Amino acid sequence: PGPVTSVTVLSYLPNFISIQYEPPEDCIAPFRVCTTNLVTTVQTCSTTSDNIYNATGLFSCTTYNIGIARLGSYIDSPVMAFNMTTPAIADPVTDLQVTPFNQTQHRAHWTPPSTTNCILNYLICDINLLTGNQICVEDYTTSIESSEYIFSDLHSCTDYNFTVASMIGVHESEVSHFTARTTVGGLSLNNLRVSSASSTSLVVQWETHESLTRCSDYSLSVCSTNLATGAQQCGVSLSGNQWQPTGLDSCSLHVVTPTITAEGQTSSLSHLNAVTASSDNTMITSAQVVNVNTSEISISWVPVYPGSPC
Repeated sequence: PGPVTSVTVLSYLPNFISIQYEPPEDCIAPFRVCTTNLVTTVQTCSTTSDNIYNATGLFSCTTYNIGIARLGSYIDSPVMAFNMTTPAIADPVTDLQVTPFNQTQHRAHWTPPSTTNCILNYLICDINLLTGNQICVEDYTTSIESSEYIFSDLHSCTDYNFTVASMIGVHESEVSHFTARTTVGGLSLNNLRVSSASSTSLVVQWETHESLTRCSDYSLSVCSTNLATGAQQCGVSLSGNQWQPTGLDSCSLHVVTPTITAEGQTSSLSHLNAVTASSDNTMITSAQVVNVNTSEISISWVPVYPGSPC
């Protein structure tokens, strides 16, 4: 038998090709149609009596060789063969997971679409479900072996919707979602300081990021310890942004230490030193001359605050 003629492409999709072909003479004979993936060399063949063939389960952005032969009783016809490349399609990623990476970052990992040989970019977003704020990165590229992205600058103890969509040119896939609550992150206070000091009290102030207060079992304690006597005062489960220990010794050096508990973690933060003021300008109770000679005079005195930083 002679080869088939007049091959017509009826449909042309990323994962499907439909073709029609005509035999060289008016007779009924079966056909063998083979599609060969020129990337993987995998070949699929079918025998049919129809003159229309549908190749399904194809990969997008992939070149296929399609060969058609009419089967004869003793010998087959020559193969009519041609190449076709399937168009691009952006299929969604699968198995998207977002997990803590360190105290301030989260890592997204996903499986790229398996039905494409297209060069993919990704549109990656994080959406703060409390505020509605959205931050996106477009045209992000990654290798198939390490399909991941690191989210940074997230608020602590906050619910986020993380999304990843594959992109081919302007074509965007369906969006894959993963909702997760961020961890406590770094336990810290901003701008810890002593704003004022009297002879018997200190005013300690700080700034707390609002996201930290949303963490479960959040608690802030601040302690002031007299370095000379070891006497200590603590404010427990403090709210607001300041604490004032009172009844302190005049001209005494204190170590101020904050402690934060959140999400089951407890951390003592960096401390600062503070000095209370003197009660008045009198710093010496008495003084006397203890020795006089021709070249020097020795004196002694009794301070009001012995051993103090004053």
